[in-house]
Amino acid sequence: MLTVYKKQEKSIDNLTGVLQISDEFEDKPFIFCIGDDNKSNFELLQYSLVISRIYSSLDKNARFSLDSFPVDFLSFAYEKDKDNKSSAVELVEKCIYPYLTKNGNDFESIKKQAIKMNFLVFSKGLQTYEEIELLIKEKLKSNQFKDNEIEEILSHISLTCVGGKITNKKLSTSTTYFVDVNDDESTNRNSSFKNLLTQKGSKNMCGSLKKDVLYIFEGNGEHNLDNYFMNGEYSLSGLAIVIAYYIENSLRGILPISANGIFSYLSDNQFENSDSKTVLSMLDKKLSFLGAEKFTDYDAKLREELDNAYAKILSLESVSNVNDNNKITQILSEVSKRVSDTTYYQILANLGMIEQVDQSVLSRKNDREIIEGIQSLFSINTDIPKKLEKK
Repeated sequence: MLTVYKKQEKSIDNLTGVLQISDEFEDKPFIFCIGDDNKSNFELLQYSLVISRIYSSLDKNARFSLDSFPVDFLSFAYEKDKDNKSSAVELVEKCIYPYLTKNGNDFESIKKQAIKMNFLVFSKGLQTYEEIELLIKEKLKSNQFKDNEIEEILSHISLTCVGGKITNKKLSTSTTYFVDVNDDESTNRNSSFKNLLTQKGSKNMCGSLKKDVLYIFEGNGEHNLDNYFMNGEYSLSGLAIVIAYYIENSLRGILPISANGIFSYLSDNQFENSDSKTVLSMLDKKLSFLGAEKFTDYDAKLREELDNAYAKILSLESVSNVNDNNKITQILSEVSKRVSDTTYYQILANLGMIEQVDQSVLSRKNDREIIEGIQSLFSINTDIPKKLEKK
């Protein structure tokens, strides 16, 4: 059974920020995440927000509003049923090919749709994508497209492959490979890749891999998501730059994707031998994604605190399953230790635990003003903590 989901802003009604959707994708660009398994798919989806600058720098402060962002962040869970189909078959039949032909079955319409499609894979997710591409080719061929037309259509789709085993299989999709030279599971060319870095006196570099791009860096050698997305001092910035290039390309409809375009974009953002924090700080200032809504520093911090609060609520107990007032009080007491007064007040308002909600008070940016105003303007349910200051 196939279940497709997308990321949205966390809320008291959706503490994880993951929403199950129908198999039919919206007609907007997307980044689709494929990991080793269902758990890896979910983790990769979370990381896709970091490298797409929804969260920025090496903390989790928000910079772009997720709900109004012009790109969807998607992934899936899959359990085989009696049909015993692979996840790739289910994805292509139910989601990917219908999306590709959503605006018409002619060559030009499919090309325009293909450029909105971006895939992010980790490790064995590359094998799933290889099967997906093969199935797309078969469907296009059965619809009388010529080989050169099929190649051109697929070249407009982007694939960012992280820690995937590089083989001699030739993908038609425009691909950028990210490889830790110390990761034995990603490559059997460790020595030659290390020599390239040594000769250049660099911690990271990129080059051509036939028609594609190869980005190599000095990592800790661990074959896991944290090595590539969180601990990788020289990988995170490279991933963010490449994903930014693909997103801009999808939004603007620039044709075609090219290795030279990616090289130029990396070079413009001074990726080489610069630590991720420095590069990302510069990149965040430049990105606009066609004027997508950006948070102010204050709102970014507020969302980070709200996310922490929702995570804490989730870890304690689902509020929707708690009817005992003492339990609710205990949960909120724990949450109050983690967040600012402003955020704590907003949580109470979201929970419907404040009898009246004055929007002018909600919008105030000064924590002290809100605290002083609450006692005089609002009556709070007796079983809810009345002291809103952090403990």
